[in-house]
Formats: sequence, structure tokens, C-alpha cells
Amino acid sequence: MEDEKLYKPGPTAEYLGSTVNTLAYWRYVGQGPAFIKIGRNVSYRGSDVKAWLRAQTRTRTGESASA
Repeated sequence: MEDEKLYKPGPTAEYLGSTVNTLAYWRYVGQGPAFIKIGRNVSYRGSDVKAWLRAQTRTRTGESASA
């Protein structure tokens, strides 16, 4: 995933091992990676997706989010 490239929900979900529906839910509840919305089109910047993924790192199951 290139840092400044914009990705549609399908490729983003595939990269994260998730689904497009999960990404839509995360947008609705304010979770997940930052996204860009232009009109009805949603995109994710590669650097935002990678930063969000790094922030999900845990050392034990009961640990809260680091960011």
C-alpha cells in the first residue's frame, strides 16, 4: 500500500483482512482508519490505513487501544 495513493473500500478491506461492510460500519461509528469523502465517493489514503493498523498493536488481549 503506497502512502499517498488513495484506495477505494474494496482494496482497503482486502489489505486489512476485513470486508467493505465492516469498513462502512467503522465509518458510521467513528472507528477504523481515517477516510476521505468527496461527494458519495469514499477513499482511504495508504498512509492513514498503515498508521491506523500500527495503532492497533497490542501486547495482551485486555489492553486498550494505544491511539
